[in-house]
Amino acid sequence: MWKNLFILILLIKFINTRKFYSVDELYKKLRNETNGKSEEYFNQIIKETKKIFENYAFLNIQKNPPQPDIDSNYFDKVDIMEKFDEIETKNQNVFDFYKNYSDTIGYLKDFHTKPFINTTKYPFHNYFWSCPIKINIIKNSKGIIEVYLQYNLKEEYYEKIKNGTQTLEMLKNNVKIPVKSINGKKPIDYIQDFGGPSFNTKSKSASYSFKLNNLYFTESFIPIPNENDLKLKIEYDNNDIIETEFLIYNNLEEEQEENHRLNFINKKFSEYYQKQIEIESQNVYKNLKSVDYYFNEFKKLNKYEKDDLFSLKIKNENINEVKWTIEGKDRNNNIYFQCLVDESRKANAIKLLTFSIKVEEDYNNILDTYEKCILLFDKNTYPIIVIMDNLFPGGKAAFSDFVMNTISPLFTGHYSFSFSESNSNNILVYMESLINFINPLTCKKFTNDFYQYNFSKVVDYGNGIKEHYLLPFLTIEKERIKI
Repeated sequence: MWKNLFILILLIKFINTRKFYSVDELYKKLRNETNGKSEEYFNQIIKETKKIFENYAFLNIQKNPPQPDIDSNYFDKVDIMEKFDEIETKNQNVFDFYKNYSDTIGYLKDFHTKPFINTTKYPFHNYFWSCPIKINIIKNSKGIIEVYLQYNLKEEYYEKIKNGTQTLEMLKNNVKIPVKSINGKKPIDYIQDFGGPSFNTKSKSASYSFKLNNLYFTESFIPIPNENDLKLKIEYDNNDIIETEFLIYNNLEEEQEENHRLNFINKKFSEYYQKQIEIESQNVYKNLKSVDYYFNEFKKLNKYEKDDLFSLKIKNENINEVKWTIEGKDRNNNIYFQCLVDESRKANAIKLLTFSIKVEEDYNNILDTYEKCILLFDKNTYPIIVIMDNLFPGGKAAFSDFVMNTISPLFTGHYSFSFSESNSNNILVYMESLINFINPLTCKKFTNDFYQYNFSKVVDYGNGIKEHYLLPFLTIEKERIKI
């Protein structure tokens, strides 16, 4: 009881010590605060950026990328140098310029290529947003996709947004009414277009998942979303209309003397928020089908479908009660994966929870435990079922690669590096140590005598686009398990 009262007091303080903004107020504030830079200043940024992008490995292939057989226009053709020249530099403030600059790089749909900004001078990251609606997408009995909404914020926060009281009431009244449109688009299209180019990945499915996750809560205003995407006009099938907007507030109080107290409150609120996520995740399973249903569905697959199946998502109303044979966890009992062999169903199952290692000192022990899972699976010929329903995004890439390498026999955990041939890249290759890389021509480590290697190769991408690039180098991977 006292703990709940303490949390309630913190939440009340949280509301009282944060500055809330409407969308128009925040964007106007950030534009006004970042005025004063000249056209020459922005032109210099573009000039320096283009120099850097001369080294980008995919600089030319992006102009005419190879396309899959299923769609000749699946990957966008992008001349990034031309895009940089299109960025407006006259009468600009840093906020709008950075948004355009970030979106321009976003056209590459390459999450490994992102712009950074001096957050000390331009603290855009000190603002949070949260969407007032929770989007539920289902397939009805006729096989038609329908979208329903429910409220996503604590009820007291609706007082902080446009038409908040009315919005909350209509969300409650229309919880069983399908949504016709959001901002004039089909709801799924609104999600797919959310934020602008800065939020895109090469895979439309990955973009959709990333944007859907970022709709509900974000810990930073970077990347900067499209202003109009944060203003909502929702129309239901019964013609009811909601006009509202995202909840936006600052992370740090303006008065410096409040910082320590606010950081403490923010930490406690984050702990409370994380606990709520865990409770919500457990409640989700109550309305889902049992594990037996999915195992029976799996049995219906023919041999080739089973062989090709990479992962089968299992949603289980009693998933937290399953007696897992092995659990990968750290000294604080944070669980990263669980596995078992089900002899009755003749299947192996592994549940992946997160790749984010919370206790770095336990990383090798976690991998050792994961090895035990794989060795357990290797004692039989049953298929491996991968459960990823609540897999938290992000984390340690080496860990996820290691897991993928064991689950999928066609996957390799080696990283391949390639460089466009340019003066700066030649210096990088020949001056930096390559002893941690493998020469793909010989499958042996490079020696220190780099000048003996002839890396250069020319590739013709068509449409007059040619690329001089350096042959790819492979990283050296310490093999823990041979499959």
